[in-house]
Amino acid sequence: MDLKTKVIKTKNQVVVGKQTYVNQYTGEQVEMTVIQKNINSDFNFHKIWLGDILQVLDTFGNKKLKILTFLLKEMRDSDNSISVTYNYINEMTGISTETIRKTMTELMESKVITKVRTGLYMFNPDLIIKGNSDKRQRLLIEYNRTDNNDNLSVIQFEEEVKQIVLK
Repeated sequence: MDLKTKVIKTKNQVVVGKQTYVNQYTGEQVEMTVIQKNINSDFNFHKIWLGDILQVLDTFGNKKLKILTFLLKEMRDSDNSISVTYNYINEMTGISTETIRKTMTELMESKVITKVRTGLYMFNPDLIIKGNSDKRQRLLIEYNRTDNNDNLSVIQFEEEVKQIVLK
């Protein structure tokens, strides 16, 4: 790589400039603009007090919002997971199983949660996390692996989550 421009530093980003890369398969040299981002901690981060927010959300009438609020209350802080079935949500909230099914499908399609296996879901760590940026990055790897349907056995998933939490 030969550096053709000087490094320009800004608050969250370092612009490196043009660099020449060699394609390892073809040997072709390609000139690219390279932008290096140095992000040592989370940015665009808002701290909320989840308990207080959940109390407010509970007062809203929308059933979908009540399901989301319930899921947030059930979320494990250690790994962003939620162990629930539609029947359990129905028993605890009184909301119909059909509304729960539609809401869970919408939450999965919009990448708010992902299904790990039957009865086990995970909140997207890009949206909610309790912990520091290192924990968030580790959970994002697990979330994306699960979201991409890399089939882990329940034991493998739980073992990997334990290792992540212990780091």
